[in-house]
Amino acid sequence: MEALLDGLIALCLLAVLALIILILRELLSKRLHPEAVEVHDDAGENTATKSGEDKPTERPYAREETESERLTRTEKELAERESKSKAEKIRELRERESVIKRREADEAVNPKDAEAETDTGRLRAERERLEDLIKKAEERFAAGELEERNYKRIVSDYQAQILDIDVNIKRGGG
Repeated sequence: MEALLDGLIALCLLAVLALIILILRELLSKRLHPEAVEVHDDAGENTATKSGEDKPTERPYAREETESERLTRTEKELAERESKSKAEKIRELRERESVIKRREADEAVNPKDAEAETDTGRLRAERERLEDLIKKAEERFAAGELEERNYKRIVSDYQAQILDIDVNIKRGGG
């Protein structure tokens, strides 16, 4: 029986020594690579670094980023964003410039036509505005908010303005 106990004690001592050796090996590897920190899943595979990345790294040990490295990386990211933003603004400005140049070229070819189109467009917009005002007056009259004589006066004034606008449109915008 004593031989069996001696054998079990020896086996336990060997297991403890094996654990101590594993712990020492791990400590030495961390001492040699102090920045190395691995995160393993249940199967023992490297799944992420301590910084929270989801992809396994190609290096055997992923190290945590130092403050200066983080600042440098952030500065680079900001510089990239700024350059992209500048490039986008430049592109937009060039597009605007080309549109303006096309308009100027069109106006240089037919200056009276361009002016007439803008005047006609302005007159038509004014006509639509007056028609909307007539509709609003009709709604207010139907709701009892306007007296009949005021309603008739407002509508006749707006209709007279619409007739003037129609005459100007037929004349060619002038």
